[in-house]
Amino acid sequence: MNVGTKVALAVAAAAVCVAGSTGVLVHRITAADQLATARSGLDQRLLNAADDHAAGRKSQARIDPPDLPAQWHAPCATTSG
Repeated sequence: MNVGTKVALAVAAAAVCVAGSTGVLVHRITAADQLATARSGLDQRLLNAADDHAAGRKSQARIDPPDLPAQWHAPCATTSG
């Protein structure tokens, strides 16, 4: 193998490493951004539902839904009085 071939292989290997690292970085940043966006949307929906409930307005929010696990029903029942 001559020097030119070795240099070409080294450059190709470096390019593969850079491309792989960039792909992983973009994936992680995108996943974190999507998670933050989803959490923000859920927080806003919760705040709107709480505001509607406090104002006595009808809301699409499910307050103490029947499919809620049993250990979470008791705190809702004790604080609603």
